[in-house]
Amino acid sequence: KLRHNQSIASKPSILISNMPNKAKSILLFRQLLREGKKMTDYNIKEYAKRRVRAGFEENRHLSDEVKLLEVMENGRESLLQLQRLSIISRLYPARKSVMEK
Repeated sequence: KLRHNQSIASKPSILISNMPNKAKSILLFRQLLREGKKMTDYNIKEYAKRRVRAGFEENRHLSDEVKLLEVMENGRESLLQLQRLSIISRLYPARKSVMEK
């Protein structure tokens, strides 16, 4: 059984490789949003949320399998980047924004 805070990289690859592309993209979308919520700075958190939604909306109607795999790989790299950024943001927290008070 997988814990709530485990990332896509820690899940068995057999499970992910057998999933249909739509399920994989939904999983990636949720993981990206979840990582974005971990950011301590309000502006970065909101930017991450907007960017994830815009990126998925932009590629919503892709039908070319090769392009879809390329975009999914790009998304996985973005997830790893967001994970690193969220760790750094928790190590060096910024002051609370006016929007958060």
